[in-house]
Amino acid sequence: MSSARKLPASVNRAVFVALLIYFGLLGYAVVGNQPLALLVAEIVFGLIAIGIGTLLFQQARDVRSLLAVAGGCLIAGGLLQFGYLLTARGLLNDISSFVVFIGVGLYIYAVFSD
Repeated sequence: MSSARKLPASVNRAVFVALLIYFGLLGYAVVGNQPLALLVAEIVFGLIAIGIGTLLFQQARDVRSLLAVAGGCLIAGGLLQFGYLLTARGLLNDISSFVVFIGVGLYIYAVFSD
């Protein structure tokens, strides 16, 4: 990953734990039919997207780099997720997921293209 500085191990662990919490909550919500757990999982999803997006954007050396665009997509996806939670408009949820998917794809491409 030549276009970015290496993230500290503590940041990597925090991201990993956050993802485990998200998937644990999501699994519990689906299996246990718990709407409150689903709501918390959706909040955690938005926070993770914004947090990781911010990290990627800060690590980018150029605002127009793939890493910066990936970070911007993740931030936008997290904000759209909170828009969905505030308005309950399903389209915002779909767009949020799509934008986060694009951000993750761009991140993977940036890592493997360097």
